[in-house]
Parts: sequence; structure tokens; C-alpha cells
Amino acid sequence: LSVAVALLNWGDYENSITFKATTQTRDGTITIVKHFDLKNKILHHGLMDIPERLQSKGYAKQQLRKLLPIYEKMGVRRIELTANLSVGGYAWARAGFSIGASDFEKLKKEIAEYKADEIGVTPQTIKTLMDRAKNINDLSKMTLTKEELLSIAGKLRKTAFDEFNSAQSIAPNGDIKIGKYLLMLSEWEGWLNLKGEQYEKFKEYINQTE
Repeated sequence: LSVAVALLNWGDYENSITFKATTQTRDGTITIVKHFDLKNKILHHGLMDIPERLQSKGYAKQQLRKLLPIYEKMGVRRIELTANLSVGGYAWARAGFSIGASDFEKLKKEIAEYKADEIGVTPQTIKTLMDRAKNINDLSKMTLTKEELLSIAGKLRKTAFDEFNSAQSIAPNGDIKIGKYLLMLSEWEGWLNLKGEQYEKFKEYINQTE
């Protein structure tokens, strides 16, 4: 797998460059557009376009593994992004990106509001469940057995189980990846520091083959 990096232009942001990284796979193309703040050494992660047929196949991790040495040579100290689209809210949380404590509380309330009706519970029930997570990364990894979920939510609506399956939120052992289910379609602003424990966990995550 190879990654081609092309300079697009200067100055979308003050003292910055914009570039595109493109990965060609046998199944299609993955594209990331990034803006690099030359003064503050912050990489603003823009659009990451992964066709649906390429998702959950490890291609995004492979691309990030190829790009990290480039970022280090550029002197990037921090990556910032808006996690959104269909899977971004889950995927970047799972990768180890952080969100501020107050923003995390706001996000949990938003998720509780729009997921409550789908599951067939009150927003407070979902909020209480999410409060078990210390941060957004913990939430992304949260799982429940179906029995545990039913004990919390009572009888689930069929639309909820349909959504679990369509979002690939059932683990191999049959447990429900409730964190993934809740974070799908969410939107939040996050960051990753390219040093310390957070960065080591990120590198560990993108080197996983699953």
C-alpha cells in the first residue's frame, strides 16, 4: 500500500499549506485533505473520504501508519479535527483523539436526545449509561451483553437492533458495542498530541490488524 502526497495550495489558513494524501487500494481510493499551520505546528485534519466498501478493512489505519513518519519529519506537534460523517464520531474516538470535558458533557446530552427515541428509552437512561465512561475513548470501547442492555432499557425497539446490525455494532462474542452505536453519526471537535501517552496509544491502535 502506497500513499501519494500532493501540495494543493498555500494560504487557506494564515501561514499554512494545504495538501492531499491519496491511497490507492485494489478496492478504491482513500483521500485525506489536511491544512498544516506552519507557525504553530498544528495539522488541521480536513476531509477523510473513505468509500463505504473500504470501511472496516484496515485501509485507513494503513494510510495513517504511512503518514505518521511524514508528520514527525514536518514537526507536527498536534492534530486537530472535526469528527463527523457516518463513522467519524466513533472512529476518531476509538483512535484516541480527545475532547474537552465540557464538550464531552454537551455531546453526551446531544447523543442521549437523538438516540433515546430510536432505542425506546428516556434520554436520561442513555445519559446515565454514558456517564460510566471517563472520556470519549472509554465510551467508544464500551460494550454490554444483550441481557445487560435489556436490564437498562427494557424492551428495545426493533429499529434499535436493526441499527446495531447495520452499524456493525455486534461484537464476535455477541455483545453489543454500545459505545460504537451511540457515537455513530455524532459530531465533535477533537485533538491528538504527537507525544506522550496519548500518542503511544494512537500508534498502538493504528498498528492493530483487526
